[in-house]
Amino acid sequence: NMAWGLITRFTFDGKVLQPSAECIQRAMELSAADKDNKSFHASCLNTMALLYYRCGMVEKALETQREVTKIAMGDETKNNSSEAEQLYESALKLQKKLK
Repeated sequence: NMAWGLITRFTFDGKVLQPSAECIQRAMELSAADKDNKSFHASCLNTMALLYYRCGMVEKALETQREVTKIAMGDETKNNSSEAEQLYESALKLQKKLK
């Protein structure tokens, strides 16, 4: 939650990327240790995808978001994940076009 909050609240502040990365990496470690909590793992992956996106790693963001969609729990979560996937797909296509 902390990483998500930092990334989404301070969208143009580059200083939040490092602490966000540290938070989400720790959350990913915790989610790996708790394999039964799929919604927590999906939430961590979703935040990681956004962090990748904000760092310009669009392809990695898309791959990660696709994992979220596979394990997403409930219609609303799947819809939100699909929307993020579409954003990352569009950004990746445009990134390749602009090179």
